[in-house]
Amino acid sequence: MWRDVRTHLPRVTARHPQAVALSVKIGSKAGGTALSELFTDRDYDGSYDAGEATVITFDKTGVSVSGSGATASGSTVTITQKGTYLVTGTSGDGQISIDADDEKVQLVLAGVDLTNDDSACILVKSADKVFLTLADGPETVLSATGKT
Repeated sequence: MWRDVRTHLPRVTARHPQAVALSVKIGSKAGGTALSELFTDRDYDGSYDAGEATVITFDKTGVSVSGSGATASGSTVTITQKGTYLVTGTSGDGQISIDADDEKVQLVLAGVDLTNDDSACILVKSADKVFLTLADGPETVLSATGKT
């Protein structure tokens, strides 16, 4: 059975369901994988070290990256390496694309406000696991409008 985890992200406002397309496969003893085999203690730990994180900042002119493991092009940032990424700012056409093979990526959403007319605001192409952490502070808003 697949369970949508958007309801477990109380401070993420998704104006449209396509903005955050996150699902987790939930196993059962009768035919599925047990939760203890899918998730480690690290998976349940939302802590992060802001001083060690790569900082991704969206603004009206695009996106900038301070640190390693990610590159910016226009208003899209592509994450290709394991690590913690602190995401802030606002973009009317922004996207975080994760293409990190079998790596673990932690996204810390710190009051980011992203809209994307063409695709999901957070697009996971490949990764071992992606952890979404909501920082204390302003509300995070992700919106895929589908206008184009």
